[in-house]
Amino acid sequence: MWKMIIGQAIFQVIATFVLHFAGPKFLSYPEAEMRTIIFNMFVWLQIFNQYNNRRLDNKLNIFVNIHKNYYFIGLNVVMVGCQVVIVFFGSTAFSIVRLNGPQWALSVVVAILCIPWGCCVRLFPDQWFGVTAKFVGTPFVLVYRPLARFVDRVSEKLRFAKKDSDPEIAESEASSYSGKGKSPLQGARTSGDVEKGVLQ
Repeated sequence: MWKMIIGQAIFQVIATFVLHFAGPKFLSYPEAEMRTIIFNMFVWLQIFNQYNNRRLDNKLNIFVNIHKNYYFIGLNVVMVGCQVVIVFFGSTAFSIVRLNGPQWALSVVVAILCIPWGCCVRLFPDQWFGVTAKFVGTPFVLVYRPLARFVDRVSEKLRFAKKDSDPEIAESEASSYSGKGKSPLQGARTSGDVEKGVLQ
């Protein structure tokens, strides 16, 4: 699953950045039309990526039993219909302009390339992905863990400082304690002679 998430994220970022930064150099469209093409392509990337995500294993047939999944078909129809309506009639609300045929084709063709890219991601060996993810992810983990501990300690100190300055907060927390899965230990109250085993 992580392999597909990261692989599709790489494809979508590259496609979006190429159209955004290099698109005006090889496409002679005004800026408003370029922004609309990028927006349209990005939404269609999500629509076609739904098909890639129908399988979480490394098998290539992403259309297996698709005719039996009515929720998937219905959701896909709703997304496609909404996107077509937005591009044709949502100019003011979404700050976009109408697209012509070649612009629609550009948006959809670039987006549909995520399906063969998904096949390439599935063919990439899981062991190689594990080694690559560990190599690339280790610096992030080394930074994240100490940072998370620091933020946790600072927020705890702020909470205690706020509790000490406001007695009502301290009283409400004492009456309803909740925190990190631990509750304060309360002693058992008994009456009678506990040593003789007589309790009342």
